[in-house]
Amino acid sequence: MSDATTQTPDAATLMLRRTFSAEIGRLFEALTSAEAIRQWFGPGPFRVTRAASDLRVGGAWVIEMESPEGDAHNVGGEYLEVDPPNSVAFTWAWVNEPAQVSHVRYALTPSDAGTTLTLTHSRLPSETSRDMHGQGWNGALDKLVPWITD
Repeated sequence: MSDATTQTPDAATLMLRRTFSAEIGRLFEALTSAEAIRQWFGPGPFRVTRAASDLRVGGAWVIEMESPEGDAHNVGGEYLEVDPPNSVAFTWAWVNEPAQVSHVRYALTPSDAGTTLTLTHSRLPSETSRDMHGQGWNGALDKLVPWITD
């Protein structure tokens, strides 16, 4: 992986850009397949205990994670856009905060080094939430690197 950047254009938006040494279809599958998500998702030592993905507009997705201390962290939403292997967009809401719905978009573009992922997480409720999600996303993507690298 190369070319990793994090930007915070405003208090409610996080943008991460990373280039992976992987073919675009393989990266798209890793980001959207429940089986793949179980292998890499979650920051640091978090472990995915359940993942489900109905990858179609209007379809639901869910990820249940467990912290090293045994605390449950459950998030889910609905797919808003599905354009394999170029992009996918979905709502994001923590089970313990269902009224705080934000949006995530993965945009994938081929590059000389493999595939560049631009992840935009918007409509976050606060700057603190944005920064916490930034730590979580970066930690998860760090775990994706060895799993996806050709």
